[in-house]
Amino acid sequence: AVTLGFENYDPSGMHSTVSNTQRVTVSADGYYHFSAYVRFESTGSPAVLGNRGLRLVQFTSGGSAVATVAVDQRYVGNTTSDHAICISGSVYMTAGQYVDLQVRQNSGSTLDLLFDGDGISTLSWHCLRLD
Repeated sequence: AVTLGFENYDPSGMHSTVSNTQRVTVSADGYYHFSAYVRFESTGSPAVLGNRGLRLVQFTSGGSAVATVAVDQRYVGNTTSDHAICISGSVYMTAGQYVDLQVRQNSGSTLDLLFDGDGISTLSWHCLRLD
């Protein structure tokens, strides 16, 4: 899970910076659009090869997975620069359901995510229509 311990704008209180920071819990039934941008820190030299993946998963209020909202996985070859993944998707959700931001990598080494400067990792959401 990605730790998103800060907010830029959340007037509906759908995200917590204290607990379950990787998720957004909707407060009303409707259609929502989610976008995520994650930037993996440079591994330096030599490059750390492997897959980097990002996905948004919809869960019931009880914690059961419902659907994958968006997913992307890429192989990172011979590079020592930062690597970014951006995904987005729209989904119908009922009050209490949540979307979880998940990151995966299989390089065999610990890879940090960037959260400041030009490489900020973000999760954003917009209500498209309430029912």
